[in-house]
Amino acid sequence: MHEKIATAVTLCLTLAAATAQTDWVRRSPAGSPSARSGHAMAADTTRGVVVLFGGISGSTALGDTWIWNGNTWTRATPSSSPSARASAAVAFDEARGRIVLFGGGAFLGDTWEWAGTSWTRVATSGPQGRIDHAMAYDPVRQRVVLYGGRLDVFQWAIDTWEWNGSQWTQQTTAHFPPLRDHHRMVYDGNQIMLFGGVFSSTQFADTWHYDGVDWTQLAPAQSPPGRFDHALTYDPTRNRVVLFGGSTATGLFGDNDTWEWTGATWLQRSPGKKPSPRRGHAIAWDRRTQRTVLFGGTQLSDLADTHDYGPDRPADYTVAGQGCPGSAGIPTLAPLSAGDLPWLGESFTVVIDNVPSDKVFGILGFSSVSWLGVPLPLDLSIIGMPRCLLYTSIDATVPLQRIGNQAEWTLRVPPLATLIGQAFFQQALILDPVVFGVTSNVGKAGIGVK
Repeated sequence: MHEKIATAVTLCLTLAAATAQTDWVRRSPAGSPSARSGHAMAADTTRGVVVLFGGISGSTALGDTWIWNGNTWTRATPSSSPSARASAAVAFDEARGRIVLFGGGAFLGDTWEWAGTSWTRVATSGPQGRIDHAMAYDPVRQRVVLYGGRLDVFQWAIDTWEWNGSQWTQQTTAHFPPLRDHHRMVYDGNQIMLFGGVFSSTQFADTWHYDGVDWTQLAPAQSPPGRFDHALTYDPTRNRVVLFGGSTATGLFGDNDTWEWTGATWLQRSPGKKPSPRRGHAIAWDRRTQRTVLFGGTQLSDLADTHDYGPDRPADYTVAGQGCPGSAGIPTLAPLSAGDLPWLGESFTVVIDNVPSDKVFGILGFSSVSWLGVPLPLDLSIIGMPRCLLYTSIDATVPLQRIGNQAEWTLRVPPLATLIGQAFFQQALILDPVVFGVTSNVGKAGIGVK
């Protein structure tokens, strides 16, 4: 197994079927909201919780707020709150740490923000009141984006608005998605993405991107069937958008198919377990469990079940220890970005900073306990490298290229089922023209499957 990983530094091996699953799991929390559909739900990643507001139960509009902590639901008791309503839209403003809610109910046009304990009404002007619109937050431009929805019984909107934390501004775009409601939007790791919705008897299956200037319709190789009242969320650990359910032509009262957007196309997943068919539900990514959580919806009757979704063997990467001082500072090894993780069959990259020479090597190992019978970490002062430690066994070495004061190390994980759950370690060794040699800190990887 170790040899397979070492070979994978330069080679991509033949695909083998993985045995791990990406499944839905029904949860049994101690507390739970009542059955409902049309509720609004968003992940508050600042506080590590998911927040649910409102919805409708039968013909009764709801105005309660619930918090999911990864294990159970707890009803919040805010001092102020939006009026009871369904069909509102929410998005989490990461820069400001607030959930933004707009509209819903009887074509309302109010804007509210949740900052962790209470709702506060903000903005006295903005988009026309509406229902069944969609919103998403663009973390690059730090704007909440709103599109479309229904303005009254006989009127729909094709307008694009942005909320900057203090005011709404309407955007003029050369292109835009056709009239619709019950569509969904999410930031997909690259841009704001919109999928689906309905207008008259047309159920849309189109995928759009919004870059802050214009809307562009995408042409993925495959796509979910047209639908409305579905749910979308972004899973940053896997860099995937997750779609579940909604009303399709064949499932008018709700479907229970699962799709993932890779950034280029849609992939249908076939989990062994999944929630029952439904529409009007909500999903959000739970930072604590690193899984997608789903609540409620309706399928002939309203539902009050909680499920979560994700791989049973997620990838992970942590860094530990520290490097030793060289002529360019202390070499530091870290993933290129938070999304760089060792997923089966994919490549990931780590970066070494403060590299003093072109003679830089990556050390790949499979033990942090011992190497050749010698306990680790090993003090390298015995070979003229004071304050330097070897944290991992040396099972393979890889010459790396320096660019400026950095070196990048890209590793291709072969798509072999036997590697799921395998741990390995990475450390950098650099020959320093001034102090002989220096080492970096160490990265510990765990191979997961999407």
